[in-house]
Amino acid sequence: MAIITVNFQSQALGRKVTFSAIIPLQAQGSHEGTGEREPLKTIYLLHGYQGDHNDWMMKTNIEQLADIYRFAVIMPAGENSFYVNQSTGGHYATYVGEELVRVTRELFPLSHKREDTSIVGLSMGGYGALRNGLKNLNTFGQIAAFSSVILTKSERIVKDNPVARIPMLESIVGSNDIKDLGLENDLVQIVHDAQEKGTMPAIFLACGTEDALCDDNQAFHEFLLEENVEHQYIAYPGEHDWDFWKMTIEQIFPWLLNR
Repeated sequence: MAIITVNFQSQALGRKVTFSAIIPLQAQGSHEGTGEREPLKTIYLLHGYQGDHNDWMMKTNIEQLADIYRFAVIMPAGENSFYVNQSTGGHYATYVGEELVRVTRELFPLSHKREDTSIVGLSMGGYGALRNGLKNLNTFGQIAAFSSVILTKSERIVKDNPVARIPMLESIVGSNDIKDLGLENDLVQIVHDAQEKGTMPAIFLACGTEDALCDDNQAFHEFLLEENVEHQYIAYPGEHDWDFWKMTIEQIFPWLLNR
């Protein structure tokens, strides 16, 4: 297994960016002695607010899991962007959903198949995984989102103004009122658009029952049920912390292998 830090010039962000990669040295199904390798299944793994591309490696056993299950794991630095295209900042959605996939497939022996490509994240990164996974249906076959910030102006899901509860959302919404959220970043609208465009990816949602975001995640789960969107949702004791995320990431690899 190799752990690699890559720095390159991003066209989407207009500057140099860094990401970390975990790459198994020998893919399952390699033909010994021929130099041929079976392309790797890949997880694009997103950190949360105030985190960086090292978070998952520093705070979980992601390296061991990647090695055991033979997955490449790509971990970008998303800053505090919520992984959306910003009018006054970088185009993080384009970076994560398009450019990063293209660059990593050029650098590493990754599978180009949709069914072998997943996007996973926690909190801000959970929203980023849902938003960009559903926006790039031809790229991502699976989405997993833990303790997600649920960005939508639909009152059937969010009962109060999340910007009031989560002030950092103001830079994404454009004001302190969730009603100003653009449709391109509204999860309800994104789900509806994805349903019309093509085959939905497999979706896994999880949230701790003591997490302040649990009600929003439960409501989003109920919305998906009403829309007949196939998905798996689990809620079990836990808070908005790394104890919960470390436990949950261990469930994702077997789930992905069974897709």
